[in-house]
Amino acid sequence: MVGGTQRRLAAIVLADVVGYSRLMGADETGTLEAMRAHRQELWDPTIERYGGRVVNRAGDSALIEFTSAVAAMECSVAIQTAMEERNKDIPEGKRVALRIGVNVGEVIVDAEEIYGDDVNIAARLQTLAKPDGIALSDNVYENIVNRLDLSLADAGEHEVKNIARPIHVWHWTLNARSVSRSARRSDDSAVSTDVPTESASRGKVAPAIRRLLDGIEQPTIAVLPFVNMSRNDELDYFCDGMTESLITDMSRSSRLTVASRNSSFQFKGRSGDAKDISEQLSVRYLIEGSVQLMGQRMRLNVQLIDARKDDHCWAERYDYSTDDLFTAQDELCDAIVLAVDTEIAAGDASSIRSGGTHDRKVRRLVMECAIYLGQNDEEGLLKCQETSDRVLEIEPTSTGALAMGSISRMRRVANGWAPQAETIADALRLVRQDECAPTIRHMIEGLAMLDTGDFEGAVDACRKGVSLSPNLANAHVQFARTLNAIGEFDEARSEAITGISLHPNIFAIFLMPLGLSLFMKERFDDAVAVFQKFRDLSAKDNRDCMFLAAALLATGDKDGANRLATEILDSFPTLTVREVLRPYPFKNSEHTELVQKSFAGLELYSD
Repeated sequence: MVGGTQRRLAAIVLADVVGYSRLMGADETGTLEAMRAHRQELWDPTIERYGGRVVNRAGDSALIEFTSAVAAMECSVAIQTAMEERNKDIPEGKRVALRIGVNVGEVIVDAEEIYGDDVNIAARLQTLAKPDGIALSDNVYENIVNRLDLSLADAGEHEVKNIARPIHVWHWTLNARSVSRSARRSDDSAVSTDVPTESASRGKVAPAIRRLLDGIEQPTIAVLPFVNMSRNDELDYFCDGMTESLITDMSRSSRLTVASRNSSFQFKGRSGDAKDISEQLSVRYLIEGSVQLMGQRMRLNVQLIDARKDDHCWAERYDYSTDDLFTAQDELCDAIVLAVDTEIAAGDASSIRSGGTHDRKVRRLVMECAIYLGQNDEEGLLKCQETSDRVLEIEPTSTGALAMGSISRMRRVANGWAPQAETIADALRLVRQDECAPTIRHMIEGLAMLDTGDFEGAVDACRKGVSLSPNLANAHVQFARTLNAIGEFDEARSEAITGISLHPNIFAIFLMPLGLSLFMKERFDDAVAVFQKFRDLSAKDNRDCMFLAAALLATGDKDGANRLATEILDSFPTLTVREVLRPYPFKNSEHTELVQKSFAGLELYSD
């Protein structure tokens, strides 16, 4: 006791019901009954079992004290895991879901109550947690890292209300692909015999990096034979042709792995459960379609099913004339491939692709933007910019076009493919319109500052973007890029890992800030693994793959490094070190010189 104030160390848990006001507004009696049942049957007995004490309750929230961080986390995980089972048969709109924040620190004790900054931090962590998830502080992480076998995603530092210092946050979520608890360590003391790429030295890639890369997979999909719903035998040929054309067109995508024709056609004329079919074909997604005639009109119904979740994630109806079935087939295939590729693979771009528009032409053009943006080469970025400009001529307030038009411009500038001042001005003009999302505005402003040498301003702008949208993968990746530029390589690695973990099916470019942060910390085997994954996911060889050659050289694989450099120079015969480094500037000239020296043994022009 100091100065009459009693203090003690405690592990503090703050749990809160997600959407409590909505639940009460929809069904007050049912919500209260559900809460009472959860409390009596699960929450209170579990808290007691792990030695916790409920300090107070306030309707939809509870403050709980433990004497151990391990017990606090074990209890929180046990409750969230059990809640998933209790909610599985309850309709989405009636489920009681929790967000939980966990912190460890010194608390002020007043009778049965506890107070203090560390209690407030637990409350702030709770607001940062995902539904059905747990957000924990660095203090908790350090207490449990060697004691509990939990997968945790590093969400980096967050500035929160009424807390003077940033809080380093870690996330635990149900059934999510996450980063191992060892992700934040810079040492390579823990090794694995499994390596995600052939070119990385076996047994030398850090387990966290290995697990992260192993979790990145191309989406798998099968196109089931389209069903003829009319009494017209000739329509069978059209249905089979549609199925085969879709399989062929989707196989050209670098971001989709498509089941073969023979595999798909074994289900022609058969019905079955989506999960069973997906397991037999070893795919996650299924496309189902049916065709029917109505006089001279043909109607095509198509749906995309996520078999893992047993959920229809996209559906569309198309009406065409039967006058020219071949033209109809080509146009339908283009439209379906665009929609499916964007829905499955575009992640952040998918969420902004339509911008709320009801115009089908605009939706299609914005989906094209997302595909072009994902290519991330000179041709694709120019097409994205031009297509977004076409959209804005039709619909000047399209949020998707504003976002992708500005992003494509900034990437072109960063790579030296567009005049700097004019193109940056155009990008800023787009994102400073009222319709553009504030997060995108901060990202583009940050990248503009990075390209013009205002490194600290770039970091501040991108940090604001992350704080506004902590679940937007691209915001974390762009933030990582600016952190690399100022030499904060550990924080850059953390942000890049968070961005990759948040994204369902990443774009290859997401891996570059992570690989560079590892390279600059001389974790060359890890860098090789990341850069190799970048190359595997890229549609074609990219000049950024020269970083893989440099990393291979640093590991001692001179032959492999020079073979790769020669392949890249076949595609980019005048490529220079300056051009390779242009998208990745450094504030500190010593960092630039370090990277330049790493290229010294490669067949590059020494400009």
